Amino acid sequence: MGAKKAGKSTFHNSRNPIPRVAVRSVFEVGTGPSRLAIGQFNRPLLTEEIASLKRAYDRARLPEVDDFEVTPKQVSFLSPAPKVAATWSSIDSLLANDSIAKAS
Repeated sequence: MGAKKAGKSTFHNSRNPIPRVAVRSVFEVGTGPSRLAIGQFNRPLLTEEIASLKRAYDRARLPEVDDFEVTPKQVSFLSPAPKVAATWSSIDSLLANDSIAKAS
């Protein structure tokens, strides 16, 4: 059951859970160390959540990401193999922090 604030449901209810990458796939790209990672979210992202991830990429807050694309349903990025796990964690953290900030 979600908490209530000012008559509106906050981020952690069954209709609008905290967004996270629910399904993750990683593919080799050519012969180099880069990997293409594609993740599907547990729910469609809101416009503000998409903007937050794009800002994080633009400000280089995602570790060693060479290319980045986000839509309401999925995220994809190109990154060296050793950095893929850290990037997944950063994306989930950014989404969780954004959801918590909106609920405050």
